[in-house]
Amino acid sequence: MTLLRVVVSLGLLAFVLHRIGLGDTLDLLRAADPWMVLAVFFFMLLINLHATYKWHILLRHTTASVRYWPLLRIRYISGFVGMFLPGAVGIEMVRMYGLARHTSDLAASFTSILMDRILGLTGLALMILAGVMLETRGTDLGVPGAQYWAGGLLALILAGWLAIMNRSFRRLTDWALSPNWLSFVRSKQNKVYASLDAYRGRPGLLAWGMVQSVIFNTLRVLVTYCGAMAVGVEAPLTAYIIVVPLVIFAIMVPVSLAGWGVREAMYLAMFKMYGADSDAVLAMSLLLGVIGTLSSLPGAWFCIRGYGKAVRATHVKEKIGKQSPTPPNAPPTI
Repeated sequence: MTLLRVVVSLGLLAFVLHRIGLGDTLDLLRAADPWMVLAVFFFMLLINLHATYKWHILLRHTTASVRYWPLLRIRYISGFVGMFLPGAVGIEMVRMYGLARHTSDLAASFTSILMDRILGLTGLALMILAGVMLETRGTDLGVPGAQYWAGGLLALILAGWLAIMNRSFRRLTDWALSPNWLSFVRSKQNKVYASLDAYRGRPGLLAWGMVQSVIFNTLRVLVTYCGAMAVGVEAPLTAYIIVVPLVIFAIMVPVSLAGWGVREAMYLAMFKMYGADSDAVLAMSLLLGVIGTLSSLPGAWFCIRGYGKAVRATHVKEKIGKQSPTPPNAPPTI
C-alpha cells in the first residue's frame, strides 16, 4: 500500500509538472518573500501547539494524569509516522496507540480522538459554508457546489452523532455483537459508549471544543494564505476559506504519500476557478508541502529518542538479570 501511494503521488506530481512546467515555479520559489515564509513556519508551529491544546481540552475531563507535554510529543510522532501511513486514519491510529500506552485506557483514547475528529470535520464544513456566504464574486467563478458538499458532510456528522448517542442504536449494536465469540468486541464497545456518555453530559465542553476547532481551521487557512502571499498568488480571501478545507478533505483520503500530488492537483484545479496564476499556485503548494514536512521533523527526533531509551532499558534489564544470583532451591529454567 505504501508503494501504491508513492506511485500515486509521483504520478500526480509528474502530471502537474508536465502540464505547467517547473522553470517559472522555481523562479517564484527563489524570489519568495522571506518574511511570509517565516510566517508559514510560525503558523505551522502554532497549528501543532493549538491542535494539542484542543485535544487536551477533550481529555482532561475524562482521563486522569494527561498533561500537555506528552500529548504534544504524541502529536509530533503521529505527524511524522503518519507521513508513511494511509491518510488521516494512520495518523489517528498512531495517536490512539501512543495515548493508550500513556493512560492504559484504550476506550478513552479512542473516544477522545473520535470526538476531536468529529469536531474538526464539523469545523471544516462550517468554514466552507462561511466562505460560500461571504463569496461576493459572480456565479461563473468560485468552486461550484461547495455548499452542497459542506451541507452533506454536516448532515452525515449530525446523523452519526445522533446514532452513537441514541439508546435504540446502541441496543441494535449490542444485539449485533451478542454472539459469545464477539464478547471481547462487545466489552470494548461498552467502554467506548461509557466514554461517550462523559461527553454527552458536558455540553459546555463540546461547545468550547467546537470554538477551538474553528480557531484551528482558521489557522490552517492563514498558513495557506501566508504561503500564497510569499509567492504572489492573487486570489480573494474567500477563495482560501472555501478551497483550503476542500483540499484538506481530499488529503484525508488514503491514496497518496503525505498528501503529495493530491494537494498540488487540487490547489491548481480550484484556484484556477478564481483566475490565479498556475505557476504561483504550484509554487505555493510545494512551499507548504516542504515546510510541512520540515515541521514534522521533531517527531522523528522523538521517535529516535524513544527508541534509544527502549534499547538502554533492555540492556539494563539484561545486565540486572545476569547479575542476579539464582536461588539454590530454584527450579530449573526451561
